[in-house]
Amino acid sequence: ALENKPIPIYGDGLNIRDWIYVLDHCRALDFVLQKGKPGEVYNIAADQEKTNLELIHQLLDIMAETMLSTSSLS
Repeated sequence: ALENKPIPIYGDGLNIRDWIYVLDHCRALDFVLQKGKPGEVYNIAADQEKTNLELIHQLLDIMAETMLSTSSLS
């Protein structure tokens, strides 16, 4: 995106992922390792579901805002 190259989108970009901070994920894994019960299933999620297209648009918006802020400083 910074070099005006196309961003690869696999498939139609509508597959959904749940996005979670790495530290939150690590804490959840540690909690399950310490307090979990053998044979149980634990779903670790952040309730932050986005399609790949939504994520790309959000990132591009942030980049555009950042570039505008940076250019206004010079």
